[in-house]
Order: sequence, then C-alpha cells, then structure tokens
Amino acid sequence: MQHWLDTYLGRTPYNSGEYAKAYALGYHLTGNEAYLEQAKTLLWQRYYADPEVGWAEYKNRNRFRTDGNRAAIGYAWLRFAFSNEEQAIAEAHIATWVQHWLDYTHHNNDFVGLRITDTDEITSIAGNLTMFGYLLQQSPAHAELGELSLAVADTMFDRFIVDYYMNDIMQGGAWAEGSAYSQGTQIHWMRAALINKDLRGKELPLHYIEKTAEALLHFNLAGFTGVYQYGSVEQGQDYQPVLRDKRYQFSMYLLELLQESPLQATFQDWLEHLIELQGHKITSLYPGIERTLFYQPPGSGAVQLIPSMHLSKGVGLISARTGWDSDATNLFFINRRHRVDHEHSDALNFDLAHRGTWITKQVTAYSAAGAIGNAHNTLLIENASPVGSSNPTMRALADPFYRSLHQDQKTILISAEAACAYNMRGYFGTVYAKSVNRQLALIGEQTLAIFDTVHTLPEQTRDLIRYKPELGLQEGDEYIRQVTVNQLFQGQPLPETSRLQSFRIQTNEMIGYYQVAWPEQASIQVIDGEAYWANEPQHSVPDNQRKWRLKISPSQPQVHTEVLTFFEFEGGAGKAPSIYSNAASTEQLLFDTAFQPQEKFLLTSENGTLNSDHWFGAGFVNEGTLILFSRHPDQPKESFLQLSLPDGVSIESLYILGWQPEAMIQFDVTQQGRIIEITPTNSPASNTYQATTDGLLRIEL
Repeated sequence: MQHWLDTYLGRTPYNSGEYAKAYALGYHLTGNEAYLEQAKTLLWQRYYADPEVGWAEYKNRNRFRTDGNRAAIGYAWLRFAFSNEEQAIAEAHIATWVQHWLDYTHHNNDFVGLRITDTDEITSIAGNLTMFGYLLQQSPAHAELGELSLAVADTMFDRFIVDYYMNDIMQGGAWAEGSAYSQGTQIHWMRAALINKDLRGKELPLHYIEKTAEALLHFNLAGFTGVYQYGSVEQGQDYQPVLRDKRYQFSMYLLELLQESPLQATFQDWLEHLIELQGHKITSLYPGIERTLFYQPPGSGAVQLIPSMHLSKGVGLISARTGWDSDATNLFFINRRHRVDHEHSDALNFDLAHRGTWITKQVTAYSAAGAIGNAHNTLLIENASPVGSSNPTMRALADPFYRSLHQDQKTILISAEAACAYNMRGYFGTVYAKSVNRQLALIGEQTLAIFDTVHTLPEQTRDLIRYKPELGLQEGDEYIRQVTVNQLFQGQPLPETSRLQSFRIQTNEMIGYYQVAWPEQASIQVIDGEAYWANEPQHSVPDNQRKWRLKISPSQPQVHTEVLTFFEFEGGAGKAPSIYSNAASTEQLLFDTAFQPQEKFLLTSENGTLNSDHWFGAGFVNEGTLILFSRHPDQPKESFLQLSLPDGVSIESLYILGWQPEAMIQFDVTQQGRIIEITPTNSPASNTYQATTDGLLRIEL
C-alpha cells in the first residue's frame, strides 16, 4: 500500500476519491504528513470544492452509491485537519446531499415509490444515510438533520434490509442480485452495520451474518480454483479469481462482523488460503482493510467444518459438496422466480464441478440472452417466454420450492418443484403446468442422474393465444406443449457409437459422458454456442461462454413428459493454467483419459422390472445403489414394491423419493434370486423405517 501512496503523491489519479480515503488511512497508520496533505487535497477537490453543492454528482444514483462512503469516511478521518470554516462548508454540502436523498426515499409517505427490488440502491442509500447522519449529528449547524438521517436509515435497515431481505427473500445468506452485484451490495450493509455496532450499539442478527459466511465458503470450488456465480455477471468467465470480484473486500468486513461467532476462525482460515493462492487485490487501492487493523484473531485450533450442504432458502439455492478437500465434487442447484433486479430465469438450473474443474455450468453472463432459459441447465416449456423459460413475462405465479433434500456419505438427493415459476399470473396468466419437477441424485463423486417429470394441462392455452399467435389457437382449443431439457457442456458433445443416445465431452480440464436413458427414442439437437449466439453482444453472452449444448425432448409432445439423463465425469486437479486464463492448457492432462461410465440399469413398469408406475428406478452397479425417482411427485404415496434386478446385480442402498412424508412404516424385505419384495406389515419383528418430513425413504438392504 505504501508503494502506491508514494507513487501518486502530488498527482491526481482518476479514482481520486478512493485515493483520498487511502491517503487518510495511510496517514493514521504512519503519521506521514505528506499523506495527510495529499488526502485533504484529493478529498476536497473530489467532493467539497464546488461552491454551491461541493460535489456536483451527488444526485447521480450510481456515483452516490460508489463514492458516498468515500466522501463520508474520508471526511470522518480528516475532520480534525480541516479548519472550523472548512468544516462548516463541508457539512453544509453534506446536508444538501442528505436532504436530497431523504426526499428521494419518500420517508414521509411510507417510502412509496422506493424500488425495493434494487437491493444495491436500498443498501447503499441506507448505508450512506447512516454515515452522513452520524457526521451531521456531531455538526453544530446540522445536528437535527443528522438525527433524521439516522432515523430514516434505521427504518430502512429494519424494514427492508433485515425484515424483507435477510429474513425473507434472501434468508440463508446468499444475496439475490447476481454475482456481479451481490458482494458489492452486501458491502453497503456490512459497512453501516459495523458503524452502528461500534458507535451506536445497534447490532444485526448474528445468525444471518453466519449464514452469509457459510454461503460464501460454499461458493468456492474444491481447491480454491474459482467461485460459483449466478444471476447477472459482468465480463463473465468460467473461473473468477479474487482479483476479478469483490470477495476480498466483502470478506474484510464479514471477518469483523463474525467476532462473536465460532465460525470466525473457519472464515479466517478460508481467507488466508485464498490470499495465499491468489494474492491480494492489486488492481486498485482498497482501503477497506481498515477493519483488520483492530481485528483480534481467534486462538489456534478453532477451525471447524461447516455442513457440506447449505440451503439459502430465500434465493432457492442449494450448495452441496462431497467434502472439503481438493478432490471433492461441488453441486449447485437454484430454484427461484424473479423478485429483485439482476436475477435470471434459472429455475431448476444446476452447475457441477469436480476437483475444482467445471463439468457443466450455466452461461455466466449479464442480461438479455444470457439471462433466459437457453443459457441455463434447465427445462424449457412452450409458454409466453420466447424460448420457454421460467418466469414468463417476469410474472411467475409464485415461489418454486424443494420437495426433498438429502445428503449422506454415498448420495446427494434433490427434488425441486417449479410449476409455480413456469405458470404465469396477470391478465393473460395461465396455470398450464400441474407439476414441473426435477430430481437429481449425485452418486459417489462422479455420477449424476437427472430425472425430469412435467405434467401439463392441454386445455389451458390463454397465454399461448396471446403471446404465440403463430400457433393459431383460439379459446377452447387444446394444445400439448413441448418440454425440452436444455443441457450445456464445456466442450463439444461427440456421439458415442457404443452406447445409445450417448455423448462424450472432453476438454483440457475434464472428460465426461452424457446419456439420454429415457425416452428411448428422444429428439436430440446438438447446438454450437458460437454459431447460436454469434449476433449477441459481449455483455449479454461473452465469447468465452458460447459453448455447446443439447436440447432433448420426446419425439412428440406429451402431456406427461419424462426425461432421465446420466452425467459421468472426471475432472482435473485444479492446477491447469486455463483455470485462471480460460486459455488452452499446455500441460499434460490432469485426469484419467481412460475414465468410462459405470454399469447402470433401469427399473420401470414399462419393462416389467417394477410393479408400480409411481416410480422410475435407476440403479448404479459400482455403487450398489438404487434410486426410485417419483414419477408423480405431487402425489406422494405408500406402496408394496416388487423389484426385479438384472442377473448378477446386488444393491446395498435403496432411496425412494415421493413417499408419504413422515410415514412410519414397517417392512418385510425379502429377496429371492433377482426379485426383491418390500412389503408393509404390522409384524413387530419387521424392520421399521420412517420417511423424512420431505418424503424420502432410505432402506439398507
């Protein structure tokens, strides 16, 4: 830091407000009078020199958001060095700014017109009104306005940031405004929270601060190679080092807010590993490190592991991993509708990484084409959206939700329901889907099964009549909608002649096999992203994100669509140069090129191997595991089951999704040759099993 400060002494850098704050901090650390004079000069020139208002851009929403804290903190640190006359001038200007932004909030009219969907704006206004209010509270001429500013900021914090954001739509720690804005947005409320805590004795709920830290830890890929990104991302790329995002700044404040939490040592350990691997942020000075000057590190041996599955319920985001070592697999799943700015139409999207290497992921992009269903690993259904996305016309009917979440040493299971996100409210609103469900099973660390089941209502066509006139539908007509699985890949999917409906994907960092196991004669379209998105601007879909994908659907539209796919993969060790540059690696491959899919089998009523049409069985021979996916997840049930295994195959673990929730039931489990029967019974000698509250039944055979 001292090198940068010495370099710019006597000069006016383009980001002079940031440097003014940095020179002020440098003075307090070193006592260097040259730093003090430079800080005063830059601060006054940038924010207080205009004779009328001091800072001509104070009404600019974006400038106030980014520069407001620099004007406030810089003045707070330098106030002692200004004359009484200069203080009076500066505080009169601050009063002008504060009055404008108080009026902007409409606080006298219950904040009507304030856009609470713009969380960046809400948090930055509340944060800046807190800082400027505290400064004016100590001003001889403007103390009353300072009190009002603090009162309005407190109301915004309690009503919008805590009650609506933290306790509702962003509960669980993940912020909703996309990875380009979330960390920067959270810096606003964290900075103000620290000021309130230190100077006013007003604290935020510790549980949300801890969940924020847990979410950030979960977003890191195994081996610290990159970070999970969702929603709008500027200049997207696959692997985001610390120099390119705000994790570094974000963490400085969060570390201090965790002072009373046992999670602080774990978070510090993560931050130290991150800095050791990627270094400090050096693209510009960031004086947010002031918090660490007073930081008291926890004692040694205090690091503790956090749970390997994290639910940020407000955003509908699941972060699950098979472990915290560098060989682990990361699975991310998001299931939400639009409620704030910079969210995407990404209900039912999943991203997957192994050993710190992306196996499959959504398009990391900002808006337009990068924000709709085609850019995500999700389902597309003919609706009012041009491509069949969730959140049609930005008016989803209600929040989607999770039916089942489970993780043990062998398996991660997710069942997510999104009919509410695909159905549409409004004048042309249409409830055309009875169920839109995706079930995922990660078996071991290298096999993912995806079962999609969608029930549509052909008689519901009001949205299509309005938004798809080319279909020629009229009121009273029935129409069966096409349902499509949209699956993205890091490399080109090449057909595997040895397996039906199977593809091989290989890049410098991974090898994968993708198979459409059901339906047996699917319509499969291979799409080259470079050609498909050739006319899209860079901010919408960056060049490095224009990759391959498959579109999979039944050969003919069906009222009840079912698609079962398998994804098996081997990733690198997270050390290839392309991890950071997105350039082709020149090193040897870091994965086993001989990797092959494991043997699998299907149990269905159609092939006579399962007696019930309520479930669809997928078995994995190497793992000794059988998953019964629910074909009717909106209709849980209990049932006698008879399974017919392939010759020579045995299973150890059976997972049944879509069972009656919380059902306490006794089973007789018998096996004769290939036939396994699971019979409910009242016999006290039988084994007793209980389904979970979300309808998952696990049986060890």
